[in-house]
Amino acid sequence: MSKPEYHQSALKHYTKCAKMFNLAKDHVPEFSAGTENVMREGQLFEGYVLGFKANKNEKELIGRKKEETINAIKAQAEIAKKCICEGGQSYVKLFYELPEYSLAGEADHLGQLDWNYIRSIHPGAMDTGESINDLKYTGAIDRVWYGKNTFADYLQALMYVGIYYFNTGKNLPFIFLVVEGQYDNPLIHIDKVFVSVSDIEQKLIPFIERVHNDLFYNPHASFESCLGGKGGGRCWFLPHCKEGRA
Repeated sequence: MSKPEYHQSALKHYTKCAKMFNLAKDHVPEFSAGTENVMREGQLFEGYVLGFKANKNEKELIGRKKEETINAIKAQAEIAKKCICEGGQSYVKLFYELPEYSLAGEADHLGQLDWNYIRSIHPGAMDTGESINDLKYTGAIDRVWYGKNTFADYLQALMYVGIYYFNTGKNLPFIFLVVEGQYDNPLIHIDKVFVSVSDIEQKLIPFIERVHNDLFYNPHASFESCLGGKGGGRCWFLPHCKEGRA
């Protein structure tokens, strides 16, 4: 029997609802049309900045989008490229095997950001050297990135830094490079996350152990977690959950 392999995207479901995490193993998530459109634009933007992955076809992602929309995304991507130094690696596979399970992920970029250029936007920005970098494309920095302070918000940073540390012994900073697409000259937000070794040992591993040893995956059914009340976002697996539909 193969070991389970845990990814941060699935583990984030667990922080919201254990049953959601379990349903994700067997069901394809059901997004709204709006959510799917946002994800496609994010993948296009990522491709124009870092290059397209083999399994991400540019023409398919474009679909029926207007030419002016695509040109705007391309122009914003060219600006975002200036934040990233040449010589780094894109789409870096991360993997670490433990006795009972494995941890896996994919970093958008591993290398140095161009802090000289970033300081032309944010004058007080400090150079961090080599870092694990994640590119985000959003329609509203204030709505999506304001008040990020929960464990789930920074699980990706904690996990990617942890996997890299386990493999190399190097504890790199993790940086969210967030680009808002409302303007021709996009707003750019830099969110640095510094993960300590104690965070990895005392927060990441105990959390994954709790997920791994959960035998029941009890639902956390509520108006917020299931139906998206108070801006929480509707559960992607609601059609398959009797508790959430009750």
